[in-house]
Amino acid sequence: MNKYRFKLIRLAALLVSVTTLQLGATFEALATDYLAHDIESFQKSVPKLQPGDDLVLANGLWSNVELVFEGRGTKDKPISLRAETAGKVFISGVSNLRLAGEHLIVKGLVFKDGYSPTKEVVSFRKNKNAFGNHIRFTENVIDGFNKPNRQDEDSWIVLHGKNNRVDHNHIVGKTNKGPSLIVRLNAKQSEENNHLIDHNYFGHRPTLGGNGGETMRIGVSQTSRVDSYTKISRNYFEHCDGEVEIISNKSERNTITENVFFESQGSVVFRHGGHNIISRNVFFGNGLPNTGGVRVINNDQQVFDNYFEGLRGQKFNAGLTIMNGVPNSPQNRYHQVDGGIIRNNSFIDVDHIGLGVGSDQERSAVPINTSVTNNLVTSNNDELVGIFDDISGIEFKGNVSDKKNAKSFKSKVVSGLKFKRAENGLLYPTKKLKAGAPADLNPVKRKETGTAWYPKPKRELEQRAPVIVAATASALKEAVVNSSDGDALVLTHGTYNLVEPLVISHRLTIQSANEGQSIVRVENGPAFELLAGADLYIDGLSFEQGNQIFPVIYAPGYRYDGKYSLTLNNVSAKGITKAENGPLLASSSESFADLIDVEGLSVSGWNAPIFMLNAQGLNGWYLADRLQIKNSTFKDVQGPIANYGRDGRDESTFGPSFQLAGSTLENVQQIVQLDGIDGFDYTNNQISNSGDVKVQQRVLGYPFTMNDNTMKNIGKVSVFGRDGDVFDFSDN
Repeated sequence: MNKYRFKLIRLAALLVSVTTLQLGATFEALATDYLAHDIESFQKSVPKLQPGDDLVLANGLWSNVELVFEGRGTKDKPISLRAETAGKVFISGVSNLRLAGEHLIVKGLVFKDGYSPTKEVVSFRKNKNAFGNHIRFTENVIDGFNKPNRQDEDSWIVLHGKNNRVDHNHIVGKTNKGPSLIVRLNAKQSEENNHLIDHNYFGHRPTLGGNGGETMRIGVSQTSRVDSYTKISRNYFEHCDGEVEIISNKSERNTITENVFFESQGSVVFRHGGHNIISRNVFFGNGLPNTGGVRVINNDQQVFDNYFEGLRGQKFNAGLTIMNGVPNSPQNRYHQVDGGIIRNNSFIDVDHIGLGVGSDQERSAVPINTSVTNNLVTSNNDELVGIFDDISGIEFKGNVSDKKNAKSFKSKVVSGLKFKRAENGLLYPTKKLKAGAPADLNPVKRKETGTAWYPKPKRELEQRAPVIVAATASALKEAVVNSSDGDALVLTHGTYNLVEPLVISHRLTIQSANEGQSIVRVENGPAFELLAGADLYIDGLSFEQGNQIFPVIYAPGYRYDGKYSLTLNNVSAKGITKAENGPLLASSSESFADLIDVEGLSVSGWNAPIFMLNAQGLNGWYLADRLQIKNSTFKDVQGPIANYGRDGRDESTFGPSFQLAGSTLENVQQIVQLDGIDGFDYTNNQISNSGDVKVQQRVLGYPFTMNDNTMKNIGKVSVFGRDGDVFDFSDN
């Protein structure tokens, strides 16, 4: 080749290269930031967006806006919708966000103080024909963005389309019906979607008191045999108590891995669909009731390398539950467990493992072709393993326990088994075993999830000195209004004549300096109103009820924003009117109590029900999860002591459960009226000259105990099972 021609070719190539770099720089320079100050400027900017552009929402309050963010970015040049300053853009009022197109990013927004006008707050589609793909929803907050009525349904994040990622978001405080996050597969465009849901903080979701309180659901029963390939990884679930299913899997070939479930009531449930995996997750129950692990239903499910500690759930909500199925099951019922693999899991200090759970006339298909191998089990419960049907279709091999109470697991008992907590925070046996969770588990840390700029709730309360309150109603009102979360108010000797209710929405203790000498008189309405978030502990007070209509304590529930709790310790109450008086506790249909814990209550001359919490007619919703009455005295009471319960047979909720134990009843016209109860403990009571006991069991089959009672001259005791049959206590 001519040397001059070679030089010309090289020069031409160099010019092309320089031109390409210049054009690239020009295109980069053309990337534009559009700053929107209101919905009009937002809507004008969206059609202009090109790959690499940013649409910036100005700091401030964006109220009553329906945002549609649509565009087509590229993998290298996505289009972003972001806050001017992360955490300073608040979406409120009746608002929502719809996403459609390709390669979009949404970042830094806060959804608070509002609710969606539709059933989706953040939707990964514009409509049924315009889906979102390759979209990243990251570092956003959805906090208490609830519809006014807890029975009104919506979901906060709804994934349509394919290859979307939801990560590092802060999602807390959902109180109305519907999952916090749901993956939809009801269109071909959303099947085999390969979504990634990772590093999110799913904070408190209070008990809903009805069906539909899942934190996450992948699919629905109608599409449960569709492959989803969704991966749920390294999220932190804290106090997610909405219902018995924290994650409800209703599709195929999903992976749930390396998540932490902290003090969350409920379980991860393979509700529908097969070929799913749950591996390398960590469950910390810390001894709280209803904390569960994994429930296995359907075919070819794998549960391996997980760690479970301090779980107290039972049967449907046990540390491990293997269900019975329905022969030839329809899509919305229970498919037979077939081909399940449960291996190398650690169950440390769990209360229950259930095999063949749900066995009844309908659910008669027992587990088959299933293996339970190399698991490590420790428990203080002598009846750890419950067997409810034929389990010959389950192979047990290589399992290890520290007591004989896991013999139904065919476990090898290693006596004197000792444990040491490793650097990863998990307990491992000091003796090397081939069973249990692997040593290299790396639980995601709470601080690694959610956003860096939105605070997570504190776990420990600051300890402060008690506040002494003089014996006047105005002093008590002022002390309550000025109290902070966790405060204690000490009432002096005297009578507090309340003319208006004391409204409480936080943790508060009110106690008498001398038991029985601080009297709260009720004549003009309730003494206390308990709103969502109230955790009221009353110790040593005396109540005098002089109102014929209003209760002493009322949970009004103007809108359901979450649960309340009430503890009565060594409290006395008496009626001071000859006419009928209001109950001690009542609530509206919009309220919900997690726990009403009563010990040492003394009631006399009471011409009304004491605890009025019946939810008949609410279509399965109920008003309190647990009502516990211990070591108390009731004399000359119209009753019932408790009118409490619910209707329906739904299996997705924890309660209601009732306890009356160690108590004395004399001249109580009706003892209890309990409808749709799950869990009944009626033991060691002394009862005379009193009326009826009426109890109807619900569906889950939690223990019903009625023994060691001394009953003289009482009415009819009627305790019915799930199907209306007379309850046989010999089975309990």
